[in-house]
Amino acid sequence: MNNDYLTISEINKIIKYTIEGNEELRSVYIKGEISNIKYHSRGHLYFSLKDETSKINAVMFNYDRYLSFNPKDGDSVLVHGRISVYEASGSYQIYVDSMEMDGIGNLYVLFEKLKKKLSEEGLFDKEHKQKIQESKINNITIKHENGIYTGIININTNHTPLEHSFEAVGIDMGIRRPLTCSNGLKIEEFDLTREEKNVKYYQREMSKKQPGSKRYCIAQKRYWKALNKKINKKNDQYHKITISILTCLVSTNKIWI
Repeated sequence: MNNDYLTISEINKIIKYTIEGNEELRSVYIKGEISNIKYHSRGHLYFSLKDETSKINAVMFNYDRYLSFNPKDGDSVLVHGRISVYEASGSYQIYVDSMEMDGIGNLYVLFEKLKKKLSEEGLFDKEHKQKIQESKINNITIKHENGIYTGIININTNHTPLEHSFEAVGIDMGIRRPLTCSNGLKIEEFDLTREEKNVKYYQREMSKKQPGSKRYCIAQKRYWKALNKKINKKNDQYHKITISILTCLVSTNKIWI
C-alpha cells in the first residue's frame, strides 16, 4: 500500500493555513492574566495568558511603540490580536496588536479580600485612628511616565497652624458631572465618544484585511493612533481633576503650597 507521508514542515504549514483561514481567529478579543512575561532586547514581548483552567502563548512585537504601561506577571488585561501557528515549533499562539489593563484585575481582587479581612478584625474602627497632624505642604510634584500620572507631596510639620476657617470645602464626584467644587469650579463630563468610535472602526477595518498586507498595516497604524489619542485624552482629564482639587483646597485656605 502506497502512503503519501507528509514532512513535519508540511503538516505544520497545513495547520497554519487552516487556522489563518478561519475568519473568527483573524480578529479575537481575549481577557486573561499575564504569566511568564519576558521582555526581549529587540522590543518584543513574550508571555502567556491564562484563566482558571487554560492558557495560551502570546507575543507582541514592538510593544514599546504602542503600550502606555509596563505589563507584568499577575496583571489582568484585555488584548486584541490574531491566532496563528509558529511553524518552527508547531505551536499556536496569539499575535497581540493591542493591550489594555482590565478594570478589575487579580491584584485588585486580592486587595479587596485583604481589606475585608482587616475590616472584620476591626482594624478600621474609629478608635484605632489617630488624628492627622496639621502640616504645611512645601511643594507638589506631578510626574507623567508611561501614561501614568504620579503625585509627590512634600510636607513640613514645623509651622504656625493655619487660621481656622468655618468655610466647608466640598468636592462632589458625581455621575452627570465628574467634579464640582464648593468654590464654583466645575469640570464637564468626559466625552470620549468620538475617540471610542474611531478605535472600534479601525478594529473592524483590521479584521477585514489580510494580516501582513499593506492595507492591514495601514489600518493597524491608524488604530494605534486612535487608541493612543483616546488614552491621552482620558489621562489629561484625570490630570485636570487632580489640579482642580488642589486648587479648590488652596483657594479655601485648607492647605498651603
